[in-house]
Amino acid sequence: MSQRSGRARLLAIVRQCLGQMRGSIVLAATGIVGVACAELAGPWPLKIIFDHILLAKPLPGRLEFVAPLVSLGAWPALAAMAGAIAGIALLLGSCAYLQSYLTAKIGHMVVYRLRGALFSHLQRLSLVFHHRARSGELITKVASDTNLLRDVFADWGLSFAGHVVTMLAMLVVMFTLNWRLTLIVLMTLPPLFFVLYRLNRSIRSSVREQRKHEGRMASRLNEVLSSMALIQAFGRQSHEEERFQSEIEDNLRSGIRTARATAARMSATTLPRSRPATSSGSPSRSPGPTRSRGR
Repeated sequence: MSQRSGRARLLAIVRQCLGQMRGSIVLAATGIVGVACAELAGPWPLKIIFDHILLAKPLPGRLEFVAPLVSLGAWPALAAMAGAIAGIALLLGSCAYLQSYLTAKIGHMVVYRLRGALFSHLQRLSLVFHHRARSGELITKVASDTNLLRDVFADWGLSFAGHVVTMLAMLVVMFTLNWRLTLIVLMTLPPLFFVLYRLNRSIRSSVREQRKHEGRMASRLNEVLSSMALIQAFGRQSHEEERFQSEIEDNLRSGIRTARATAARMSATTLPRSRPATSSGSPSRSPGPTRSRGR
């Protein structure tokens, strides 16, 4: 079976499985959107507390809807804002649980279908193929490589979708507050995407090489363990140790290359997460000691 036909069959299995789980996919997407909305809404109650309840600053136009609440007095307004903070935290936790559970469930179901199809396909291959193929590599592909698909749905897909939704929501808020500043920020995105594209290509190549070395290592280990009586009878322990050492050294080098490329990608994407703040009443959160001049 050619690489193109094998990829087409894999995509067909994944599409069929995803088509049967449309409800879970919709709920997971709802959870992702809910998490993004809760994260964006989180700073607002604190801003209202500090700026407009404790410091008694006038409310901007976009916050006029809380004017009746603030007019009731400090303590009722503080109690209402505390309830809002608790409600946002409850919404964030519920949506995070929903998206984490459902994406993990989708990943497990895809792996379940794929492993069954792989096992059925392996039994139908010719004896010539099984004579030439290494059993360790086949075991690694069925038992370990299929877990990568689960990680795609449960981890990578979840993180990517969450970051995209949060970034789009933040850009909408920034554009509403200051469209000129937003355009400057958008100008920095194409170079960042180009760097991430190059790093992802390097990571894919390194991971593919690493998985190949892991398959060879598993095959070597399977051959040695199945022939242990002959190895000990002929005193071949040192020779087999050298062969196995060569395999794990290759795996070590490919693993280090993958770790270096992954670290470079993480450093390019881990930027300070801050929200715009102006004197017009927009909240901000920054992990560093720098404070917004909008308050």
